[in-house]
Amino acid sequence: MNEIIYDTSIPFREFMTAKRAPYSDERCRISRLPFESSHHSFLLPDDRNIKENRRFTYLMAEPIHASGAGFDDVLILIHGLNEGNSAKLFPWAYNLAHRLNMPVLIFPLAFHVDRRSSAWGFSSQVKLSGQRAAVPGNRKTSPFNALISHRLSEAPERFTRAGLQSYYDLIELCDSISSGRHPRCRQDAASHFLGYSAGGYLALNLMLSNPGIRFSDSRCVLFASGAKLADMDTASIFIMDQEADKRLTGFLGDRGYEKTIYDKELGDRSEGPAYWMGEILSGGSTMQERLQTISRRCLAIGGTNDRVIPLVGMSNNLSPLAVRRLDLGIHEFPFTMKGPLIEAYDRSLPETRDIISTARGSQRVPHPYQEAFGTFVAEVGNLVHRSSA
Repeated sequence: MNEIIYDTSIPFREFMTAKRAPYSDERCRISRLPFESSHHSFLLPDDRNIKENRRFTYLMAEPIHASGAGFDDVLILIHGLNEGNSAKLFPWAYNLAHRLNMPVLIFPLAFHVDRRSSAWGFSSQVKLSGQRAAVPGNRKTSPFNALISHRLSEAPERFTRAGLQSYYDLIELCDSISSGRHPRCRQDAASHFLGYSAGGYLALNLMLSNPGIRFSDSRCVLFASGAKLADMDTASIFIMDQEADKRLTGFLGDRGYEKTIYDKELGDRSEGPAYWMGEILSGGSTMQERLQTISRRCLAIGGTNDRVIPLVGMSNNLSPLAVRRLDLGIHEFPFTMKGPLIEAYDRSLPETRDIISTARGSQRVPHPYQEAFGTFVAEVGNLVHRSSA
């Protein structure tokens, strides 16, 4: 059975209802696995105490394996900025696990998905959204982006500090996979990456920096990701408001993170994650040279209707890579929602309620995007299954 399952709402609901217990059907077994981060010292002092960010679970979708043997490969799905749960990503992981015949992990970045504080609920963000809307000239405020907008406006270095924690968490995860300590994996199992949006920048960073030569055989798909900072527009009711976007863009553009001493990033800084982040965001020549060496193991996929990270920006910055074009929806919901996205959140308006309803149904891929979704799954599968370069 290699057909795509476009409606994964039932397995997703059953999995969420099962809480800690795994869910299985004739295709996949979905589990929650525990993780404890030992890299919280990168964070601002107040953020280090958020316990949910240090001890959390991540999702593993694995195909039903008749032999019961361990797997030799794992695909790690790294999500985008301001992802609150795994609903949108669930159809990706569920179908890719079956198509690739390997586990697919949805690993949460710092302060995202299952790493968010229990105090950061939607109701608390409704009030904060009103406060953000009162900022002079600030637009694209909503309860969906209020908390991250507030935090990044207050201290934009949170973005890079959380990125460093996530970078080293992922290295630790990949080490557990290659050592055979990870459930369902054989020793020397290889880790591959599917990086979506902000997650693509982190995946590319891992491939370029290749710490300890861990990822010399890994493959990486960059989905709706990889454009230079100057070509992005991250202001969105689902990502961050305009004031936060301006603050973060200014901080990253000035490379303010390079002026900060991170207490664990030691050694040769020219091969460190902060250096490669600067190279990616600025389209540096060193990145272009390194991309040439890994181009056979990487693929970029972008959407024709993407306003946040446009296809032309991806193509220009990732020129050594093959860039596949798909007719998708908006960046924030590429397989669910057509554009343009509303500019203002107003619960009293039908267009706002329609957006909310569509977002909540993101475990289903509707008919207009089913062909593109099938192509996406096939493209990822073709790259990951390709023989070693």
